[in-house]
Amino acid sequence: MAEPDDAFNVAFTAESIASKSVGGAAATFAAQGVRFVFQVVSQVILARLLDPAAFGLVAMAAPVIGFIQVLNDLGFAQAIVQRGSITRRQVSAMFWISAAIGALLSAVAAISAPLTAWVFGEPRLTAVVAALAGLILVSSLAVLPSALLNRRLRFDLLAIIDIGCVIAGVVAGIAAAWCGLGYWSLVIMQAAGSVSGLLLVWYFSGWRPSRPSYDPSVRPLVRFGANLMGSNLASYFSMTADNFLIGAVNGAVALGFYDRSYNLVIKPLGQLFAPVGRVAIPALARLRDWPDRYRSAYARMAQAVCIGCVPGMLFSIFNAKAVILLLFGAPWIAAAPVFAWISFGGVAAPLYSTMAWLFVTQDRTQEQMMFSTATAVLSVISFAIGVFWGVVGVAMLAACCFVFIQLPLMTWGATRSGPVSLRDVTRAVFPLLGGVAASAAVLSWLAEDGAVGVERLVPIFVASYAAFLLGVGCMPGGIPLFRNITDLRFYLRPKRSSAE
Repeated sequence: MAEPDDAFNVAFTAESIASKSVGGAAATFAAQGVRFVFQVVSQVILARLLDPAAFGLVAMAAPVIGFIQVLNDLGFAQAIVQRGSITRRQVSAMFWISAAIGALLSAVAAISAPLTAWVFGEPRLTAVVAALAGLILVSSLAVLPSALLNRRLRFDLLAIIDIGCVIAGVVAGIAAAWCGLGYWSLVIMQAAGSVSGLLLVWYFSGWRPSRPSYDPSVRPLVRFGANLMGSNLASYFSMTADNFLIGAVNGAVALGFYDRSYNLVIKPLGQLFAPVGRVAIPALARLRDWPDRYRSAYARMAQAVCIGCVPGMLFSIFNAKAVILLLFGAPWIAAAPVFAWISFGGVAAPLYSTMAWLFVTQDRTQEQMMFSTATAVLSVISFAIGVFWGVVGVAMLAACCFVFIQLPLMTWGATRSGPVSLRDVTRAVFPLLGGVAASAAVLSWLAEDGAVGVERLVPIFVASYAAFLLGVGCMPGGIPLFRNITDLRFYLRPKRSSAE
């Protein structure tokens, strides 16, 4: 007899889905604001306590650890979140599969440490990779309890966990750097964040697995996860091949400039996209039977994400040198053009990230894997060509490829079937183009190209957002766009069936 599954299959009312989704979005944004502040402060402090070579050294380990982490991400979290119903036995079976694979991959990473050091010609990498390998197992143990919290729409607890992780990691990393531990402080920062996250997610989830056993009914979930893992693997190659090529061709110092610039853009964006997706995916998954609501909810959430990110990326493009000088100091000035080009790619990143919502919530992960592989190949080609012009060449060609080739390809793939069409996406994005034009015009007039203080950059940052909003409001459909975003709760509420 099957065990009671009430804890996994909570029956939400139409009103509760809307309120939890909107409330979860608010909690998520608040948490990411805190994370962003801590991440930026930590980067500024660590950049002044450590030299570029320290960051470059740890960045050399990232391709190996990241590759194995992708293999370790079996897609079980998304499978659990989007599944209509799930049993206790299925969850336990997936946990033990995830734990076993995590332990195996952690051992493989540790064994590969000497090879990684040999490839980069950096003996210190052996110990760094071996130390980071243990975090792979830690990550695998946190997947299932985190997914259960997401499935229950407990975004408030997930926000607390996110904040706790980043605070623990930042405090530990800065303390280690202050004590003179050099590049090991970056390893300690990652370890402290991962371990604290594991402890918090197990505490808040309240779930414990049953004894190890295999349940044949998990096969569809494993198949779903395998396709998603393939997509993640392709994305991994498109995001880390640049580190590998720059490290191998240009060395640790050049990679340090690139790595800090990349993280200054991508980490804040990633910290926003991941938790927003955490809210969007379960909400959209529950709207699959109402195509009109699904379409409207997706458009409003995509517009909200773009409005939140694009003006900041435009600000970074026009004020790259001033931002780098303010945050990292004069020794990092060579990173400014790299930072500007990565920010250019970041303008398209919000819309690109929403394509995954469509694939996952429509159970089209096999198509997602196909298109992710195609875009990854394009990305790696751009890195391989750009490396002949150094780190700036890599950043420039990669950004242009992402904006003008990869984004259109992925958008077409995600919208060629399902309730959201390419026309729907175009209609949702069109008013935002006025915001881009207005913000760019204001920034070209106010931009700073030298060392300035916070008191000068903050007003320019605010002006970027103000001009963007004004430009959107002046476009056809701009005012209704703002009204629809504020009424997002309505679009997230499924229509009542005739039986209700």
